Amino acid sequence: MQLYLVQHGAAKSEAEDPERSLTAEGTNAVERIAKYLSSRRLEVGRIEHSDKQRARQTAEILAAHLRPQGGTREIARIAPNDGVGPMCERLQKESGRLMLVGHLPYLSRLLSVLLGVHPDRAHGDLSDGRSRRP
Repeated sequence: MQLYLVQHGAAKSEAEDPERSLTAEGTNAVERIAKYLSSRRLEVGRIEHSDKQRARQTAEILAAHLRPQGGTREIARIAPNDGVGPMCERLQKESGRLMLVGHLPYLSRLLSVLLGVHPDRAHGDLSDGRSRRP
């Protein structure tokens, strides 16, 4: 399985837009990234996103350029503060190429668990106290 974790583009404040849609800058940034990934011929079987407007918009922009065979799909339990256990269990059964569009801190915690790093540690810290640089 190949998993691509994508944080949604920059969103408007809740005061400006209760739905928190993408800003013009956020839309442009996602468009640029989507065009780049398309130019690199990135193949994605499916793009899944949270129920938040900003994640949906990001997924739709990516899908317009990457044209995943399985399209896009809204999924539950990947909001910013949701637990990552259900997704980790689900990913054990997945195959193919999946792009997951979501939020911080959810994506950060998911990545930590998938890499076997305690979610409360900095990503560069190893269990023996050594520091690893990316």
